[in-house]
Amino acid sequence: GNKMKTVKKDEVAVIILISVIRLSMNVLIAMNLDKAILIIPFGLLIIFSWLGYLQNLFFDVFEIGPQIPEIQYGKFPFEIVYSVDGEIYEVKDVFVCEYKGIGHPFDGEKELEWQTYIGSSGERDFELFEAENRKGIYIDLGNEEYYMMGKKPYDEYVPGEYLHDGYHKLNLQEAKEQLGIEIISAKFSDPIENEFEYRTVDKIRLFLFGGGNK
Repeated sequence: GNKMKTVKKDEVAVIILISVIRLSMNVLIAMNLDKAILIIPFGLLIIFSWLGYLQNLFFDVFEIGPQIPEIQYGKFPFEIVYSVDGEIYEVKDVFVCEYKGIGHPFDGEKELEWQTYIGSSGERDFELFEAENRKGIYIDLGNEEYYMMGKKPYDEYVPGEYLHDGYHKLNLQEAKEQLGIEIISAKFSDPIENEFEYRTVDKIRLFLFGGGNK
């Protein structure tokens, strides 16, 4: 959908700062000059301390949030059989996705926040292999956008089609040739069909200001 047009955050910060400074100057003019010199540093400290808070508060009031999911919690079983240097391992577990609310990054639009973890360990990633002086190797388990929101990074994407070390991807052939890790079989759950709807407060904002984003 169309995104609501808002004033840039930097502009809001400047406007707030100028307004507070003008108010402070009017107060200082009415005070004794010696006292004013002592108070100015503390006043500036308070202004800059609260600037970020006031800026975020402004956008929380006027910016339309994303649509929230109807289904907010899901467990997705997976099974992986793999070998490391010829030794076979079998894993059965669940990948958990839990909606946590709407976040507001300082330099970005409001977005859905999720917590994802493996049922048995509470960890975000499943480690296939770790050796001394080598990085851990993990298998891609999918993510909340795939399972809960029906989004794929590309059309043919399925979980488990690559490995990674936390920073770099390895395709399955590279992992087999370079690390001696072979994925024998991998079964992952299908994503759910979820519905999304604006919060009541955002419906009111849409009615008053228009716009909106998904």
